[in-house]
Amino acid sequence: MPSHLPEDPERKRCKSKDPMPIPDWAQLWHKLGNHHADLLATEAGKTFALHEDIANPIIQRVSELQLIQKRLASIICYMPHRPKNHRSPKIRRPIETLDELLRMSNHSFSPDWAGFSTLAKSGKLQCVACHGSCMTKSRGIKAFLKGECAPCVLDPDFRVHGTISINNAVSHHTHKLILSGKTYVCTMCGYKATERLSKLKYACHPNLKSSYKGANLKAVEDGTF
Repeated sequence: MPSHLPEDPERKRCKSKDPMPIPDWAQLWHKLGNHHADLLATEAGKTFALHEDIANPIIQRVSELQLIQKRLASIICYMPHRPKNHRSPKIRRPIETLDELLRMSNHSFSPDWAGFSTLAKSGKLQCVACHGSCMTKSRGIKAFLKGECAPCVLDPDFRVHGTISINNAVSHHTHKLILSGKTYVCTMCGYKATERLSKLKYACHPNLKSSYKGANLKAVEDGTF
């Protein structure tokens, strides 16, 4: 049963602008019960209402605060506008695909007509001119394709004249490298590299004596790499 009905004879006015209509199923005793509930609510409000000595100071403070807020709002509305720093919109560069980088790359790959997906089946890209290589899943694959190509010369004995690049890491110029299969081996210190440069990034130590050096140099002679 909706409360505060507009037809209530004891209420002088109704606060609701759009009062809820009385349901069709409501009978007379529904209306009398609703009226009795309103009377009890009025008595309860008078019983538990705050004393004027407590309520009046609070009401006065609220009224003063409202005046202060209105004054501050009026001052803010008439203040000059603050200078704004207009930022130029950011220009989003188009994302370069690996196929586009492959076509614009200074490196040469075989076959030259193949796309990135075809060349990436082996898991590694290797330039036929500089013999630099990079793993296709490496984070530096884009930097490798954008990098410069410095042709590396191989003599008939597969000795490398210059430095090599693997995964954007360059070998130290003091190494004397030879290519055995897909492995680069230094004939002075015996260090090798296939998919990444570890020791070859640093200076060569030709006086190094270890079984590791002898085993690698013997594998080069036997061609077992």
